[in-house]
Amino acid sequence: MVGLFESYSLFFKNYFHLSGKSSRSEYWFAVLMNFIIRLIISILIFTIYSVFTGASDLILSLFFAIIGLVIYELIILIPSINLIIRRYRDAGISPVWFIVTNFVPFVMGIFASIMENVPYYLNIIILVLLIIDFIIKIMPSKK
Repeated sequence: MVGLFESYSLFFKNYFHLSGKSSRSEYWFAVLMNFIIRLIISILIFTIYSVFTGASDLILSLFFAIIGLVIYELIILIPSINLIIRRYRDAGISPVWFIVTNFVPFVMGIFASIMENVPYYLNIIILVLLIIDFIIKIMPSKK
């Protein structure tokens, strides 16, 4: 079992590695560390900008915090996708399911936001696929 900082180190060491597997602890500790870093980035940027502007423009402070988060998300995009694919492989699930459980809901969500009258079953399909994705991520390792 890997620890919090070791899993985050592996997260970036395996930046472009699609081969191999990622255990549950490696996956969830990396997710936790990314959450903590997002929280720190948000608080720091919001606080620093608010202090320098005299907290007079909170909307602009939020805007810069979001920009900081977008930059971080772009940095971790590729290793996050690779980590999920390795986690699927570790759970004994074909990485093709990654496309079904992640990109299909994303594309369907885009269509749902564009459409005026969204059919109720579209949201149900998205929810079911996201639940399947979560279940795969919490499955134990296959030998």
